[in-house]
Amino acid sequence: CKISEFAWTGVGMGFPRSSDRLQSTGEVQVAVLLADFPDAAATRTPEEMFALVDGTEEFFETVSYGNLRIELIPHLEWLRMSNDAAFYSDAIRTYGGHKGWIEEAAGLADPDFDFDGIDEIVVLATPRAEVIGYGPTWVGGAFPDGSIVLDGTAITNGVTSGLDILYWGFLWLPHEMGHSLSFVDIYDYDGGPGFSGEFSLMNDIAADAPEYFAWERWHADWLEDDQVLCVDGDHTTTLSPIEVDGGVKAAVVKVGSSRVVVIESRRALGYDSALTDEGAIVYVVDTSIASGYGPIEVMNDKQALSPGESVTIDGVTVTVIEATEAGDTIEIDLEDS
Repeated sequence: CKISEFAWTGVGMGFPRSSDRLQSTGEVQVAVLLADFPDAAATRTPEEMFALVDGTEEFFETVSYGNLRIELIPHLEWLRMSNDAAFYSDAIRTYGGHKGWIEEAAGLADPDFDFDGIDEIVVLATPRAEVIGYGPTWVGGAFPDGSIVLDGTAITNGVTSGLDILYWGFLWLPHEMGHSLSFVDIYDYDGGPGFSGEFSLMNDIAADAPEYFAWERWHADWLEDDQVLCVDGDHTTTLSPIEVDGGVKAAVVKVGSSRVVVIESRRALGYDSALTDEGAIVYVVDTSIASGYGPIEVMNDKQALSPGESVTIDGVTVTVIEATEAGDTIEIDLEDS
């Protein structure tokens, strides 16, 4: 049930994961640079600015079950960019412009910063540059001139921040670095309500349950294959909550060459502690749909299922039999079984 990618746009949830994206296991080193502008000089100290992303390392270690250890390595000096902030607000709208912004900041830091062994570059822009409203991810690699080369290291992943870092908090960076890992946007590029409700920071960084989905964790090799059940007939199983380590984390039914139905268990634990809608959630992953247009969508009106409740999608009926602290026992009935 490891479906292939059909709508890869630099990010995508099919298998295998692109080798151009950030290494998802082991030690990963991320350079964090600080940028201000001729018309927007920084007023925070470098230490205060870097503190805005404090919590990122712990988040990734927790949600990866210890498989990914991010080290943020700051260059604690403001780098004065060559143009006013509006230039960079426009630059992030194109692949080349965004790459150029990161390259300029890295070039300013390079005399005093060793990029040897760096896997990703994050550039934090002073929030005084209000014209830079949001901070996106740059994904290189498969495109012409697709890497930034510094100190002999070819870097194909980068992030820049905008004013939105002030209201998203540190989870802004795990959202953007989620793209560096190849995770897709689940919010709606056309301005709709999004596709997963309160589940996943790839939909809403302020979500009550911002932890990544089981499918994303499997995609990133944070789950072993035996923790994901590939179901091809009627089946009953108990799923352990995604927020805790160990156990079976997902049941997957392949319903097309690019489409699967996934069931996982969510509890008000860990980074999902604000979740009020606990239970089993059923969602569809469709790798033929591009990021931002619904490649992952939670069924049942984006709500979890309680015991006795069921939902049917693509001929797959999922019923919750029992819910305990240990997880959700579900029954899967297939139309043709």
